[in-house]
Amino acid sequence: LSHANLNTIASMGGADFFEKKKFKWTVLASKGSNIKITPTAKTIELERPGGFAVLPSELYLTGSATEGGDDISQALQMKQTETGKFEIYTKLVPGNYKFVDGLTGDARTFFINEEEGQKGIGTDSETAYSGAEKVYRIRVDFNAISAKIDEVKSVGFWYCWENKVLYDLNYDGGGIWRINGVTVSLSAAPWGLEERHKYKVVLNDGAADFEEWWGYQTDDSPGQDGKYGSADPTYFHAYLIENNDQWNHAWKLDRTAIQGKVADFALKFTTDEPYASEYVIH
Repeated sequence: LSHANLNTIASMGGADFFEKKKFKWTVLASKGSNIKITPTAKTIELERPGGFAVLPSELYLTGSATEGGDDISQALQMKQTETGKFEIYTKLVPGNYKFVDGLTGDARTFFINEEEGQKGIGTDSETAYSGAEKVYRIRVDFNAISAKIDEVKSVGFWYCWENKVLYDLNYDGGGIWRINGVTVSLSAAPWGLEERHKYKVVLNDGAADFEEWWGYQTDDSPGQDGKYGSADPTYFHAYLIENNDQWNHAWKLDRTAIQGKVADFALKFTTDEPYASEYVIH
């Protein structure tokens, strides 16, 4: 368990900042629906570090290392995923960056510090970035006083029928990846032209690469033939797939509209609206 996990457990158990509490823990083992609890238990004492009595309700990223530069009016809004938790997909260049909880002069300032390999959140300073120009997913958790930064190495259009990435998208700024001007040629399957697709995202946490898959909200999506330009926008909302396989949680293209046409594809991790996929036919 990371320091952030332990801090969250202590908080859920009622520990205040700098307060110690003892917790009893044990293990559940399962095979299918058969769940057994071990007959023994242990105790652990946790002490919460200092934290934030008032959690930010909004958070922005700014500084010379960011896409918006150090003009506070161009600060990048981060997406609040839960109370006290924020994230953003963005590019960093050599310089400095910081987080602010507002765009006025009395906004609080936060930065990411690192101690013994653990990234935490400090106040009233900024973080220096001296690495190469790269795109990252930055997450901060004010509940656990922790941060996580993963490099986004690639975003690929996954064509389910061929079981591979068909198009590699390029970062276009603002948390959006695109590929433009693709001539679409859907494969002929035994049941007709195959239209199912989703997105494969490869990240690196500083130690190793790992994959995330983004797709439709449920295991199977409704057909889209004849619906191009008139589909409900929520159809294209992107959800993280917990148990990915070749086919599940795939969107479907309007086969009658797109086959043989030139199209643009995008995966949009924008902070002011739901994450979504997009395709535009020329």
